[in-house]
Amino acid sequence: MLSVATPDGTGGAFVSFTDHERFYDTGLVRHYSADGTFIEVSLGSLTGCGNYTCFLFSPTLCPDGAGGAFVVWSQGGGARVLRLTSQLTPAPGWPNAGVPAEAGAMSNPYVGVCSDGAGGAYVVWQGYPTYEHPIRILRVTSSGTVAPGWPGNAGVALSTSPTLPGTQRPYHGAFCSIVPDGFGGALVAWTDQRADTGDVYVQRVLADGSIAPGWPQGGPGLQQNPVITADGTGGAIVVWQDERTAPDFAIRASHVNAHGALVPPATSKGVLVSAGPGLRIFPRIASDGSGGVFIAWVDYRSGNADIYASHFPDLHPASADHESVLSLEGLRPNPSHGVITCLVDLRGSEPATLELLDLAGRVWVHRDLGSLGSGSHEVVIRTPAAMGSGLCFVRLTQSSDVRVSRISILR
Repeated sequence: MLSVATPDGTGGAFVSFTDHERFYDTGLVRHYSADGTFIEVSLGSLTGCGNYTCFLFSPTLCPDGAGGAFVVWSQGGGARVLRLTSQLTPAPGWPNAGVPAEAGAMSNPYVGVCSDGAGGAYVVWQGYPTYEHPIRILRVTSSGTVAPGWPGNAGVALSTSPTLPGTQRPYHGAFCSIVPDGFGGALVAWTDQRADTGDVYVQRVLADGSIAPGWPQGGPGLQQNPVITADGTGGAIVVWQDERTAPDFAIRASHVNAHGALVPPATSKGVLVSAGPGLRIFPRIASDGSGGVFIAWVDYRSGNADIYASHFPDLHPASADHESVLSLEGLRPNPSHGVITCLVDLRGSEPATLELLDLAGRVWVHRDLGSLGSGSHEVVIRTPAAMGSGLCFVRLTQSSDVRVSRISILR
């Protein structure tokens, strides 16, 4: 389980992670002040779980809105949630061992938490008492009780058994990400094996535990290993690691509106963020505050693990009759030593070209893109060896529309 960090509201941050250095797994939480100093608490010591008595792992957290944090983790017999103060002590009224999300739930890394906007939190986990292993969600109040109207500590099931006849899979669902929807509810994304080896599903849950109107039970399906952010209007933008092009993995994203429908130009295949030779894994996403998103991932195109990131202002909420627009962006690396990756968005199946020009207007590379079709694509340009260093331009042309971006070449 990767470490998780969340701001404390005063320039510092809370960080949680699993400690594997000892002879047993235990969760640790640190509170860093703005000056870099920190205090630490072991959830094993706090709850009395440790020293071979039980395993405690995969802690994740979110701010509580009052200077502290909610932390949720997997432990021996189930998932638990605890509210911590800024001094990493249990908040008044909360037991040291936390509040169980479901008695007898499976110990696994698929747990998550986010604020409910009213002092409490939503907790999500993979259930275990039945073979279906459903993804479940529970809302707790600031004092550690189950929110009024919610059906006890077992919460609400977001997924059920596989729909493919005869399917026998050890784990049908795996939680990946949860964020507030901005209106008192929560948006959840998870990997689900109900129909094959794994698809991404997204669901919007309202404050009373009901599914938002228009959203299908189980959520609309997408693909594999997702992370999610709210779009500011009750919908979600989801990015995932897409393994359909194995052994080369791609990164794709989709936008789901507040009513549970995919926003064009997104389809069930998603909008291409990055693809090509090599693995692209562990995507992360954050809102830019203006309707777009920043997406980062680990990229092995060079043979090494590098971090790539792109800004997508065009993944903002759009109307149902939205049409793709011609765009050229994401030229990287800049400066380039000879290989340029471009993100292009084509308007349709009309002829399109991508060209590399120098300052004198000479065309060094000409690519025909008409066969790619409408939507987002990643195109790689390799500069000729005879082309020297300096400023040059990439020109995308489709019908009468032209987009130009500049990039520096270093030899």
